[in-house]
Amino acid sequence: MKGSTSTTKIIVVLSTLLLLLVWQLGAVLLDAEIILPRVGPTLAKFVQLVKQPPFSLNLLATVGRALKSFLIIFVVGGVLGVLAGYSEKLRAFLVPFLLLCKATPVMAVILLAFIWFSSGAVPLFSAFLMGFPAMYIQMAEGVGLISQPLQEMTQIYRFSRRERLFHLVILSLLLTFRHYL
Repeated sequence: MKGSTSTTKIIVVLSTLLLLLVWQLGAVLLDAEIILPRVGPTLAKFVQLVKQPPFSLNLLATVGRALKSFLIIFVVGGVLGVLAGYSEKLRAFLVPFLLLCKATPVMAVILLAFIWFSSGAVPLFSAFLMGFPAMYIQMAEGVGLISQPLQEMTQIYRFSRRERLFHLVILSLLLTFRHYL
């Protein structure tokens, strides 16, 4: 059973205040501005930075790269995941690539990406290598959860591939993963 929204909000506010208090106490006890600055000057500097025009441009560029990364991950991981959900050969073919993506340390990928690509492509590449396995696996496993009787029904009623995709696969995946949405 879910708790009330107002109670949850109060808990979040209290937790945030507790973290700020711990931060402030740590800054006072450490008394080393360069290592752990106090909360007040840090928030003042943050507000000052937010008011400057480059901040909003950088924020928009970052959000744009994040959305672009997600779109690439969603399309490539989604399509390959759905196809692999129906094809054992494709699933077996992608195993080495998935293992490579999952086993590679994030920092190593980012450092190598800075050498290999321009700075604009580094976030896209890094996000793809880290996000693709999760999207692919979720989609492939989601296809495996599609009801067998429903699949048989689409064959009996001679649904086209397009109709199966839209009326069975996509809707089943949305229902399977609705708690993530």
